[in-house]
Amino acid sequence: MIARKRDIKAINQQFTHLKNFVTPIAARNFNPAGDKGGQNSLVVMGESDEAVNHLLNVQLGDIFSAYANEYLIDIHISDQKVYNNYPLWLKASLYIPDPSNADKVKDCAKLIRAIFMLVDRVVTLRLSPAARQKAEKPRKAVERIKAKEKAEENEDAILQKKREEKLKFQEKLKSLPPDQQRKLEEKKREQEMNKLKKKMSKMVKF
Repeated sequence: MIARKRDIKAINQQFTHLKNFVTPIAARNFNPAGDKGGQNSLVVMGESDEAVNHLLNVQLGDIFSAYANEYLIDIHISDQKVYNNYPLWLKASLYIPDPSNADKVKDCAKLIRAIFMLVDRVVTLRLSPAARQKAEKPRKAVERIKAKEKAEENEDAILQKKREEKLKFQEKLKSLPPDQQRKLEEKKREQEMNKLKKKMSKMVKF
């Protein structure tokens, strides 16, 4: 990720997993002009020096250094499906120059071409065992959290369904005369007993 320093806090709030994945990295080929260290300066965030320096090689580093400060708002490469369900996604936001200024349009176009070239760099990224192990650790932690949240959502959905079924049964019961109420309650008890017997039978077989 490359983003303005002033935007990092908001980005971390939007994507809460980011703080577990990336840290500021001094990319060796990226030295943008502008407000160095200030709130408007560009910050490179990544999982490892190895990954960042592969993506921003000398060629792309020179282009980003020359034009990113003026035209780039942010760029984010993620495999965490934060924007959609694709396994890998690149999202870039740019300041588009006044179309009447031909020189600035050409400069911005150079940066856009570099972003497309960055996609090719992502495809060819091969991490060392140490960098891969470092990258996998937070992913496994996030997967555990997501699995827990999913299980809780499923449990809530089951409980909600049971509450709705109970309410529906009570409403139906109230609409019937007493003798039919007793028959319906007895039928429901039998159904619940049959379900319990089937469940106990499965447990015994295990």
